Amino acid sequence: MKRIFFSLALGILLSSAASAQAAPAKQKQGTDKYQKVSGLTTDQQQQLQKIKTDAKIKRDAIQNNTALSKADKNKQIQELNEQEHQQRLAVLTPDQQQQFKQTHKMKAAKPAAKPAAAPAGK
Repeated sequence: MKRIFFSLALGILLSSAASAQAAPAKQKQGTDKYQKVSGLTTDQQQQLQKIKTDAKIKRDAIQNNTALSKADKNKQIQELNEQEHQQRLAVLTPDQQQQFKQTHKMKAAKPAAKPAAAPAGK
């Protein structure tokens, strides 16, 4: 009886943990700036998703590496982000790359919505 109860509790625990991990991934997938490029084939979408997933695994490994200093982690993550960007751009056709760069430049050119803080004491 105890084995059945333990197995049932373990199954519920594992299934709830798996669904909790899957939910954030679905939310982020819709905001992926590369997926918004028009005319992506199914193969391109799959390649982009694989690159993203592989980079996330590497990023998590860097974050969890206790042997690295914060500065080393930041440097490695920055290098990983650049590498991921180059890999993902390579998946796109020249027209899609141009479209992505144009869209990305427009978003980067928008001014920040935060008002400038007044200097203290004046």
